Amino acid sequence: MLFWGIVLRDSKAMRERRVYLYVDRTVAHLSEGERMLILAMRDWVAAASRGRCPVDAITPRMLAHRLVGALEPFHFLMATLARHGRSRFEFGCPCQRRVSEGEAVLLGTLLADSPPVRTGHDWLVDGPYVARVGEAIAALRAALALSGMSPPVR
Repeated sequence: MLFWGIVLRDSKAMRERRVYLYVDRTVAHLSEGERMLILAMRDWVAAASRGRCPVDAITPRMLAHRLVGALEPFHFLMATLARHGRSRFEFGCPCQRRVSEGEAVLLGTLLADSPPVRTGHDWLVDGPYVARVGEAIAALRAALALSGMSPPVR
């Protein structure tokens, strides 16, 4: 988070506060951008766990929402978390009605009101991937903004 020109690290307390914005909420009550991201996460995980191409699974959803620019950073983020993540995230099946804790953590991180900090995502992934994950999150936020799907400020 940027505060008076000083870059502060993303604290555990801040992450936990963002999780409570989403955990156990019904997907139907999320904004369009939040709902699209949750469903894309679920589609990606379901395809990858079945040995199918996750990009093929998320492309129709991204195209339907004019988010072509989000495909590459979203796939990079999910693949990096799957391979080099420091924590194991739990994702719901595509038909699950409520947001799971893992989805809430990731959604809260992606949509935080602070700019992505290049060194602030070291709690998510191993060191060599931190900067690229920050860039992917910034690209996702930019794509959401361009498509008019930025979530409401909470």
